[in-house]
Amino acid sequence: MEQELEAYKTSRVVSSTIRYQEEGLNNNEFPVSKPLVKAKRHNTGPNKSLSELLGKTAQETRENLVKMKLTVLNNNELGLMRLTETTEQNNVTRELTSYRTEYEHEVEESVISSHRIFEENYDEEQRSLEIVGVINSQLIDLTFYDLQEVLTLLASDRATFLKEVKKSSENKNKALKMYAALAFFELKEQCESLANMILITNNIKSTFYLLLLGILHNDKALIKKCYMILRRYYLWSIDEPEDVEEYEIMKALKISQQFHDVMIDGEMVIINDGHSILQVEQRSLYQALRELRNELNKTYLIPNQQYDLCRIVRKKTFDPMEDEEVYPHHFTLRRDHDGRELAYAFRESIYGTILIFSKRVEKNLSTFNEYYLGKIQPNYWGTEFVIYDNGLEASNLSKLPSFLFTERKQIGRIIYETNVMGQQPRFFSCEIQDFLDNKLKTMKNVRPDYNPKKECYQLNFYGRARLASARNFQMVIPDDPDSILLMHGKNATNEFALDYRHPFNLIQAFSISLVSIGKKFLVS
Repeated sequence: MEQELEAYKTSRVVSSTIRYQEEGLNNNEFPVSKPLVKAKRHNTGPNKSLSELLGKTAQETRENLVKMKLTVLNNNELGLMRLTETTEQNNVTRELTSYRTEYEHEVEESVISSHRIFEENYDEEQRSLEIVGVINSQLIDLTFYDLQEVLTLLASDRATFLKEVKKSSENKNKALKMYAALAFFELKEQCESLANMILITNNIKSTFYLLLLGILHNDKALIKKCYMILRRYYLWSIDEPEDVEEYEIMKALKISQQFHDVMIDGEMVIINDGHSILQVEQRSLYQALRELRNELNKTYLIPNQQYDLCRIVRKKTFDPMEDEEVYPHHFTLRRDHDGRELAYAFRESIYGTILIFSKRVEKNLSTFNEYYLGKIQPNYWGTEFVIYDNGLEASNLSKLPSFLFTERKQIGRIIYETNVMGQQPRFFSCEIQDFLDNKLKTMKNVRPDYNPKKECYQLNFYGRARLASARNFQMVIPDDPDSILLMHGKNATNEFALDYRHPFNLIQAFSISLVSIGKKFLVS
């Protein structure tokens, strides 16, 4: 029996040649480095009983094995640094930006068919498989055995795999290590399932770790999800949510002192794991999230060179006691050709501030909502309106991570001429920030022509306005009065057409429409 067991173990030997780069790399390449360590490692493959192991001959087992070469690229472009209690203040070991480690070993042949990446990299003739993956040893220090554990799970049936994934999600450290191993092998479906299980635990540290892992593996969906969740957590920390469920989560976060475990100290984010501290510069995170911000800005801040044809629907609140429509008013901006909702706005009172959101929201209608895009601030007389983006005031910004939030900026201003009696058509101008040319541009509305026969003012709206209204207008640049850049027309009591193009972006065009629809104290 001992001979048979030894024969099995010999057939399953994992011959690991470990190599790593001594010097940091100055470019994106990872050149092959000299062998520094050669070691023999033994493993018994997937978890099986001893009788099952002894039931196979060495030859049968050998036929089910394929050679696998794992190349582990350590990437620390974010400049993460982990400090422990034994780290001396003036003697911190610098983490190399990039180095590589190579493992050569053998795995069960059944692993090959478990995922696309293995099938694509499998050389059937040579019976060999080569995988190149990325880790960050400062973030999650994956060992050979962590990667081997995932391979063992992949060789098992789906039910066993999902059970182990769910079990690991109950332990923060184990869950993050498993996620890092799954991400190394680019197992996106499994990564998504495990990430969702981790995120629903409402743990700030875990969310930060997943954000960093998402950046490391360029997982855009995970980066966006973690970015939005972290913004929500920190917004709650300075403004208590109205929703009961959200309030309970916020209270739990504060009670568990999680905000003290993830501290913002000047330009550094410091994550306290108890036994060690992980440091990362906010500037590095800000740069890493640039693509996400550009994606969000492209929809709402970057103008389109072609016309966007949209429709705005207003919904008034009905008061059954007074049997009339009252405030607040809700507005939805929809694209004409497919009916897609692009933005949503809320006005609580007749002369109050207007808040704009990226989607319909029913709760926490404030500037601290995660879907908040900007607001329109009127003056007392209703003749001047300032358009702001979704940045925060400086007093609040100082309490929050700078890589998640920016300072509030003015992106437009609308000025109406006083017109109390309403004997003339409305006239107004606006100054908007052009996000393509990065210039401030001035627009004005076109004055309509008076038709003495019909005794009314007229403008050609090309079928986009069905009802006569003071809210029908066209915007042009003073130097080019023939090029209509924004057109607004009334089609029903609570429905308006809005067409716009560069230099107007979605928030600016929507704001001009909302201001024109609402009542103004000194403008009839």
